[in-house]
Amino acid sequence: MKKKLSFAVTVVTAAVLATSTTIPEVTHGHDQAHDPDLWKVLQPLETVVSFMNTGAHPDDERSALLSYMSLGNGVRTSSVIANRGEGGQNEIGTELGNGLGIIRSLELEEASEVLNLDLRILSEQLDDDIYDFGFSKSIDETLDEWGEERVYERLIRTIREERPDILFTSFLDVPSQHGHHRTMTVLTERAFVDAADASVFPEHADEGLLPWQPLKFYLPGTEETETLNFNIGIYDPIYEKTYPQLGEESRFLHRSQGMGRDLPIEDFFQSLNLAGSQVSEEDEEDIFTGLAFDLREYGKTLDNRSWENRLARLQTSLDEVVATYPDREGVYVEAVQSLREVRSAQHIADRQNMDTDLLERLDVKEAQLQRVVDESGEVEVTVTSSAYEVTRDGQVEVTIDIDNENPRPLVQLNADLHLPEGWQVTDQDVPRNVKANQKAKATFTVAIGEDAEFFDAYGEPAIIGDLSYRLRGNVVEHQVSTEETVAVLPKVGLELSPEATILNTQTRNDEIELEVTATNYYEGGYETSIRLEPTAGLTVEQATKNVQFKEVGEKKTLTFTVTGHESLTDAQESVRIYAGDDSTIVQPIDYDHIEQSYWLKDGQLDVEAFSLEVDETLRIGYIESGFDTVSERLKEAGLNVESIDEAMLTSGD
Repeated sequence: MKKKLSFAVTVVTAAVLATSTTIPEVTHGHDQAHDPDLWKVLQPLETVVSFMNTGAHPDDERSALLSYMSLGNGVRTSSVIANRGEGGQNEIGTELGNGLGIIRSLELEEASEVLNLDLRILSEQLDDDIYDFGFSKSIDETLDEWGEERVYERLIRTIREERPDILFTSFLDVPSQHGHHRTMTVLTERAFVDAADASVFPEHADEGLLPWQPLKFYLPGTEETETLNFNIGIYDPIYEKTYPQLGEESRFLHRSQGMGRDLPIEDFFQSLNLAGSQVSEEDEEDIFTGLAFDLREYGKTLDNRSWENRLARLQTSLDEVVATYPDREGVYVEAVQSLREVRSAQHIADRQNMDTDLLERLDVKEAQLQRVVDESGEVEVTVTSSAYEVTRDGQVEVTIDIDNENPRPLVQLNADLHLPEGWQVTDQDVPRNVKANQKAKATFTVAIGEDAEFFDAYGEPAIIGDLSYRLRGNVVEHQVSTEETVAVLPKVGLELSPEATILNTQTRNDEIELEVTATNYYEGGYETSIRLEPTAGLTVEQATKNVQFKEVGEKKTLTFTVTGHESLTDAQESVRIYAGDDSTIVQPIDYDHIEQSYWLKDGQLDVEAFSLEVDETLRIGYIESGFDTVSERLKEAGLNVESIDEAMLTSGD
């Protein structure tokens, strides 16, 4: 997925470690005005607990509970979804299949950002085997389609990478439930044990990925199985909503599914069943019972007095950073000092060959502090491009804008771009310093190679700006992707209407009017030919037509007539459409609640030819759902179909 990237690394010692996503929480009474953006990065300093929720489709995440864990308790929280919802309906457009998967993936990304979740999707690419193939009746059917080893390896890998203390799955394994949901429930329960078993996918160790044992596994509770029930309908004064309301704010972004409800401020009880545990199974007071909540409590589990004391001091230092909220200047000063102390602890732990779990938790704290320093440092970095729809052999101007709202200058500034293979910076102008409360920009001329890969809807951002500088003696590094999606597209993109149709050889309704819309993505004028190549059972009248474009973004629509041979029988036929030597349909995915994207697919009209006897006296009324094209397909087969709308239903005979 092409997710917008923005994070910073602050260097206060010689070492710079990799950053990771952090999660926010809510606090209680502060006298000054609340600052949600700052609080989101501060609250995670108060805990070391991590939580993972698994589900099958976008919208399977349990948003109210995730909101409570992440925004309410500062817990590092991840949402793991198997597929991209390609098999569902679309309430906002005509995209289905992979196109709908792109939309739902982007909606899931936006929804996750509202709750500060680390989003992981097991389906990695268009037409991935882990695909939403529609309603499934069983686990066996789902695993046959997805590939049991494939989906399980990706789930185990994700657990080992995220290292959750608490594992929770959204659904129960019951016969009335969707097969995809049941599958993720069963696999998650197995993974609770297997993720800690080095003999399960031992190749992970060759990559440095170690086994991991979650400490608790929860299922949704029922009246018969419930072990814990607690109220999460708590009003948060910083976000000015309850946690279920914040969860619905996230769910409203699943717009293609019509999700989201307006909830009142009221009690909202969460029922859980503790189905597996590696800690004491005595009656739980809350979801955190038996877990070390912060570094201070974690230190007591190490049986090492020196480290117990060191971690207690570190937690005190982190608490002091949090206590400075909402004073951004004070937060910055305290966070830099705390970051020095955490990095010192990392160095000592590494030198003493301490357990990996301690090292990992210190790494998380370092990354969380880096985000605090970035947010409180009052430096805004954005990356823009002179064009966002680009072509091979093209050129763009990229700008990194630096807005220093700090009362101190940024010095020793360096900037560069992280680009795909085949792209190259041919010229650049980078300032060395930015004065206090001033703005500056670094500019780059970028050449796009002739072999550059076309846009990948689930790939990484094409352009990422790398920026570093010294602020108050500390080195700060930013990595920020462009404000909008940069996509390498063919010089001429195609749109077809229809993209698929049928020929009824019985009625000889064998003439297809094919509209081809060609869009010029090349900067400047461009001339090419639109050429159709049919398979043996079809013919095309005037199969080649020339088009000339004067400017980028210009569209030309051409009409072709496709017919079936007299001898055509039941067969799958097709027509390949070319613009010059390229044959690519480019369907923009453009909605205001998600980032711009594109669905690239083969430029081909699929034709299903078959014999169907039709009673010409039969009239068929079809009530449209708004989400399908069934009536159009029936008409193509030669049936006398009339669409019935609401007015006809209420007043017609």
